[in-house]
Amino acid sequence: MGIHEEALFIDPENLVMVFGINDTNIRKIEKEFHVNVTYDSGLVYLIGESSDVNQAKKVVTHFIDTAKKKRILKSEEIDLIIHQAKEDILLDADNKAENSLLIEKIGKKVEPKTKNQIKYFEQLKEKTLTVSYGPAGTGKTYLAVGYALSQLLANKYKKLILTRPVVEAGERLGFLPGDFLQKINPYLKPLYDAIYDIIGYKSYELLKTQEILEIIPLAYMRGRTLNDAIIILDEAQNATFSQIKMFLTRFGFNSKVIITGDITQIDLPRYHDSGLPIVIKLFKSIEEIALVKFEKHDVVRHPLIKKIIKAFEDYEDTRKN
Repeated sequence: MGIHEEALFIDPENLVMVFGINDTNIRKIEKEFHVNVTYDSGLVYLIGESSDVNQAKKVVTHFIDTAKKKRILKSEEIDLIIHQAKEDILLDADNKAENSLLIEKIGKKVEPKTKNQIKYFEQLKEKTLTVSYGPAGTGKTYLAVGYALSQLLANKYKKLILTRPVVEAGERLGFLPGDFLQKINPYLKPLYDAIYDIIGYKSYELLKTQEILEIIPLAYMRGRTLNDAIIILDEAQNATFSQIKMFLTRFGFNSKVIITGDITQIDLPRYHDSGLPIVIKLFKSIEEIALVKFEKHDVVRHPLIKKIIKAFEDYEDTRKN
């Protein structure tokens, strides 16, 4: 294929943001794409095989575009950008910014990192009910919480309800200390984690005190009718059909509902007790309901998770055969 060279301009003011402290970012690019990177008089040169240089160019361009916005990339973001470039699924920085959510009054941005995540945001904006499903690490819950908080703090809704079914996954509730509410708290913690990361603990406490935001077990939804609310059912694969049916009859006027789940991680005693696969089939023909399916390439956590998911899928396929 032959040696290829590309040159990109970098504003000297942004050089450290692109190259990283002690050139750590560039060293990663050289290692992952087998290219040589040099800098001279405002230009960064990428030298190597044509295909390798093209992939490395996407990453450096992404770094440059991000640096122009004076945003410093975290180490895990850099690793994800490199991984997505190698898989040819990297979104350009402008596409991310255009589809990002700015959480009003907080200043936090929640950005999509894959095409399916952009589609997810679009459907959340347009539809009254959105069902998202797919493997762990694809941002289903985090993006739903980010979107819901942006709408709540923009006064589009009066209340945000986050709920999960309380289902044991190997451990027993009885062995946990405290009363019932204290025992179920660990099952709801992923929802707390997402909120804390987006708006912080103090803002959460303020919203909770004002009874604008609730995090409750799914069983506590029975008997309620919620108007002017945005409601998220997380881990829906662990809800039975009757529970999901109960949940979907709770929302009232000017409400929006988001359901997230992963049908490969059902913790119910019997797989077929899960209501999520049934709901996905039932809602396919209803135009007002959005179904967003995430795939392995949408995993935005550590790149190794994608390989772990693939290993488990291969094992399951072998066992079925």
